[in-house]
Amino acid sequence: MRIERIALSLLVLSGCLGTEIGNPQEGEVVLRVTSPDDDMSRVGALRMAGLEIDSVAMSLVDVRFKGEFEEAGDPNANGVAELVRGGERAVFDIGLDVPGGEYREVHMKASGFSGAAGESPQMEGLSLRMAGRRADGVPFVLEDDRTLNIKVTGDVEPLRVGAGGPDVLFLVVDVASWFEEGELDVLEPGEDGWVRIGRGQNLQVGNRVRQRVRSSMRFGQDRDDDGRPSAVELGGFSVEVR
Repeated sequence: MRIERIALSLLVLSGCLGTEIGNPQEGEVVLRVTSPDDDMSRVGALRMAGLEIDSVAMSLVDVRFKGEFEEAGDPNANGVAELVRGGERAVFDIGLDVPGGEYREVHMKASGFSGAAGESPQMEGLSLRMAGRRADGVPFVLEDDRTLNIKVTGDVEPLRVGAGGPDVLFLVVDVASWFEEGELDVLEPGEDGWVRIGRGQNLQVGNRVRQRVRSSMRFGQDRDDDGRPSAVELGGFSVEVR
């Protein structure tokens, strides 16, 4: 049967600081990009692996839903999801105009896009960016301009959206797993005083971090309508990142 392609338009709704999370409107589908709920509520969570984290951002583009007989997507959809802003945990919502139904797979990309400067000038051309300070006060920045292809698959049951009520989908990114303790201590800052990772500098560290980023993502659906991901809600989906 011919696959019917239906346009999916994305509207960045909000990037909410802290742990207060709103609920979508009736019939709306929202992709909520967030850190694990236990990390968000943990005191001092932004001081990890001997680092103090000031900002973490990821550029998301081209979100597609694939079912048995239909596909919904928009290759021009994009948005900068901030996971940490100003040293505070952040939650980022993207509203999805997607036809209700059952979908076996969700595909998206973390990839730089030309319009990112309008949302976050530092993210122009980048898929990922993290900035902060080492324990000795030396600032560091990780910048990655390589694409990450994210594929979500329902392990047992398909993803069902558009049943009449609000639908919240979670993309959970465990940024606390990206670095190991003391990993940046041996790196020498450049002439500007910054330790830089990526874009041709400290490539071995950047590649190790990229591998951890690939294993740091989980996906789920808000079953109890509390707006927060739980271990149960994050079960039943496999996430493959390449």
